[in-house]
Amino acid sequence: MYCSKCGKVIQDGVAFCSACGSSASGGNYQAPPYWSQAQYQMPLKNTGLTVILAFLFTGLGHLYIGRIKRGVGIIIGGVLLPLASLFAFLPLLALNDESGLGGFIIIVIAVLVLDFAYWLWNIFDAHKLANEYNEALRRTGNPPW
Repeated sequence: MYCSKCGKVIQDGVAFCSACGSSASGGNYQAPPYWSQAQYQMPLKNTGLTVILAFLFTGLGHLYIGRIKRGVGIIIGGVLLPLASLFAFLPLLALNDESGLGGFIIIVIAVLVLDFAYWLWNIFDAHKLANEYNEALRRTGNPPW
């Protein structure tokens, strides 16, 4: 039950409201006023902004939508992938001409292709997660993570 004057909860069998002191007898019980029923609604994440952030810097879109560990992991992966690719493709230098220029070009192209694929995956993943976040927020009122 609720106090008709202040809207606070009144225990059954109590004669007066403990918050404001008004009488609890004589049918003074009502639903609480509309202002006490309002709940905070978390804002949706802007999927366009998520994509732009992921486009500009790998992992930043994930940080925006609240996937902090994943975003940091993607940022670290974006730094380590070119280095690991470079070391993985270094043996190709020995297979080419004496100058090593042909092997170097192959290595650079392979690293660029892998980085580009990783960058594209980052954008698509951030967009997908932003949509999942917004859908969970619409469905339950709570963020999924």
